[in-house]
Amino acid sequence: MIVDDQPFNVDSLKIIMKIKYNINVEEICDVAYNGLEALEAVEKDFKINKEKNRNYTSYKLILMDIQMPFMDGYEAT
Repeated sequence: MIVDDQPFNVDSLKIIMKIKYNINVEEICDVAYNGLEALEAVEKDFKINKEKNRNYTSYKLILMDIQMPFMDGYEAT
């Protein structure tokens, strides 16, 4: 998951991942624009997995900005 309040930063990271690692981020990555959205996405994913008797979230890596509105990266983490 990519978490950043600046669309330019999100788009830049997508381009870097595509060019450098040949990874199409659009297909495999969720985007949140503040810490609250990210936390809600992780909680939702955890609940879905919990229903399948899995005690974990599907997210393997979360790239989180620190300074964001509503909930910053420190608080979300």
